[in-house]
Amino acid sequence: MFIPHVERSVTLSGELEKAFVCETCNTDYSYTQERMVVVKENFYSFSLSERSAFAKLRARAELKLAAKLGREFDIVPCPVCGWVQKPMIDYRNARGHFGWKVLALLSQLFGIVTGGIFIALAVEDWPSPNLLVFAGCWIGVFVGGGLAVAYLRRLILRRTDPNRGFERGLRDESHELPPPS
Repeated sequence: MFIPHVERSVTLSGELEKAFVCETCNTDYSYTQERMVVVKENFYSFSLSERSAFAKLRARAELKLAAKLGREFDIVPCPVCGWVQKPMIDYRNARGHFGWKVLALLSQLFGIVTGGIFIALAVEDWPSPNLLVFAGCWIGVFVGGGLAVAYLRRLILRRTDPNRGFERGLRDESHELPPPS
């Protein structure tokens, strides 16, 4: 059955002045953050009038834009000393290398669940010390691997810290910030 529908979209852009006080030199500074959102939806010919469909999409786009402007930060160092503020770094780190977090968690979960199954099989087949040793090694490998991935992610984030070298009074300009994954 064919139901006629129309795809409508609304694009909104906005800007917000973000003000900061530098954590090291107490300088007041600000920057203008710009964001754009696109909201799309299919409307069926019998569901809404054109005007109400546009109003609904615009309201959703405005909410999405306000949330994006309020939640996100750009990496903008202090113009006096070059220090990047903690909320900017925290936002970047929370988004950066998210897939590694998931990989670490799934690896540990897989090892614990499958190791638990091996242990349950070993209890039914008691005594089976070989299966218990295998299950322990299995759990150790996957949990250890997950911990290693989590640690590696942390090392990468620390290595790309824009304030690295600041304590010694030396800014390390040898690397650029990678975009969050």
